[in-house]
Amino acid sequence: MSVRAPEDETVVVEEGSGWTPAPEVAGEDPRRDGAGSDVASTTAPASSGFVHDAATEELWAQWRESRRWAVPARRRSRARRRRERRRRAVGWVLVLALAGAGASALVATAPHAAHRRPPGPVDALPPSSLVWAVDAGRWTLLTVVALPGGQAPAVVVIPAQAQVDLPAGGPTVAGGAGTRARLALATAEAALDARVGHYLLTRPATFVALVDRLGGVGVQAEPFTYGGATVGPGPVRMEGAEAIAYLDAASGPADATARFEGLLTGILAARRPGAWSSGPLGVSDDATGVARMLAAAGGAVVSELPTASTLGGGEGPDVRAVRRLVASLGRSLGGLVRVVVENGNGVPGAGLQLDELLAPYGFRVVASENAGGFDVRRTEIVAADAAFLPWAERVRQLIGVGRVYVGRQNTGIADVLVIVGKDERAA
Repeated sequence: MSVRAPEDETVVVEEGSGWTPAPEVAGEDPRRDGAGSDVASTTAPASSGFVHDAATEELWAQWRESRRWAVPARRRSRARRRRERRRRAVGWVLVLALAGAGASALVATAPHAAHRRPPGPVDALPPSSLVWAVDAGRWTLLTVVALPGGQAPAVVVIPAQAQVDLPAGGPTVAGGAGTRARLALATAEAALDARVGHYLLTRPATFVALVDRLGGVGVQAEPFTYGGATVGPGPVRMEGAEAIAYLDAASGPADATARFEGLLTGILAARRPGAWSSGPLGVSDDATGVARMLAAAGGAVVSELPTASTLGGGEGPDVRAVRRLVASLGRSLGGLVRVVVENGNGVPGAGLQLDELLAPYGFRVVASENAGGFDVRRTEIVAADAAFLPWAERVRQLIGVGRVYVGRQNTGIADVLVIVGKDERAA
């Protein structure tokens, strides 16, 4: 995917981010569950980002019926036959999802209101929060740092084992976010169902240097081996290399999360605010801004995102508890514009690439499926109503191609629908 930024802004594309489809699929991080997911091979939105209940399935049926106006007349008959097959396929997919994994059913919520309002002006400043992704080797550990005005900073670790719903083909658990900064942001926003203002990805060598600049960190450590000797249990002061070894020695994602929370508590207690700006922190959309935010979070209490059991036996965000958490953080987090992606050019991975591209700007891909065919020549970007037209235009600016217009019906599923055409592949 070719990324074009509007003239008044700069899009930061980190090394290895894979905006070109072929290298992206070939070079996927092996830690990502669902790596190399082929959107073009699916026929139904198996993971739509909403609870799979009867009411939501009815909304999906209404939405598909409303899609008749987006299909050229010469293809309507063919599309009608495919819709029938798709409805049957969706039924089987939902049955299997509920009987098997069950992650989406507890992770997300269904939009029962047919009409929504945009979260705010499209050109508003990002909220005062960031997701800090630390690449710890076997896991990526995600932390949301929020600075709500008039109250103490909030530092919330997303458990590495927590299931997340990225229907466009991203990781199935938070710890599988890999080494791509925007994918880490999209993962955190999916867990919170809220917009996070900025992102930072710190790789191991950079993390080591940061801990050393802080003068080491004090940790109530679990026992582990370092330099041929057993360290801990008990209070330990760790330098950077020892801190990375401590994370790498975790027995699993839950243990890695607990160890990271201890390290993070020590990092924030170091009280050396200059350490954040005196050296590199990693890949970010705003290096200066995130350094200031992390320095401002010094001394904050580290908490963990509330989770609940899923039908498949794992755990995912506790929807009600997370909603209360997000509400308590006020304007440090923002609302999201829901995007549905239809692949109309047959190039695999269109939905996931759009998810990563759009995540920093307040969008979340909640469903990704194939269009009626792979012969869509021109990308169409459809706003649910006039209120979302500026957001649809923003999508067009970021993609660099497409025709923007207001749709005829609003079923409450998508705020913006993107039908990816062959012009996007050539852009």
